[in-house]
Amino acid sequence: MLKEDTKEREIKMNHKKESNMKMLYIIRGIPGSGKSTMARKLAPNAAFEADAYMVDQQGNYAFDPSRLGEVHQKCYEAVRDALMQDIANVAVANTFVKRWEYQKYVDLANELGVKYEIIVCNGGYKNIHGVPEGAIQRMKDNWEVSE
Repeated sequence: MLKEDTKEREIKMNHKKESNMKMLYIIRGIPGSGKSTMARKLAPNAAFEADAYMVDQQGNYAFDPSRLGEVHQKCYEAVRDALMQDIANVAVANTFVKRWEYQKYVDLANELGVKYEIIVCNGGYKNIHGVPEGAIQRMKDNWEVSE
């Protein structure tokens, strides 16, 4: 269960390419916890989240559960592309309630020899995407702590 007052931060060093100065920030948290803000602060030129791909033609957020796989794949590909470029800091911010949901980003960092940090946001900000309180509670109840 996600505890509101818990701070969780973990840095992993990869030993493949110790001279590589790139950093991948993997940012987790429930809706309204400050993930997007944290991502933009840590990686202003390369902050990615699946929600960015859930917009309609007018640029309005339009959640469609049938597109979750597609938008998460687009997010992953954008992160991978950014890590392949000459960008020092890259961030991905999604709820990542379960460890398996962010594991592919850990695997990507390991594959590319990039340092990564897992950050859990616990802020109590406005939920900008209108996620129902019941859904947020289920996320809290199902939260897995990072290993």
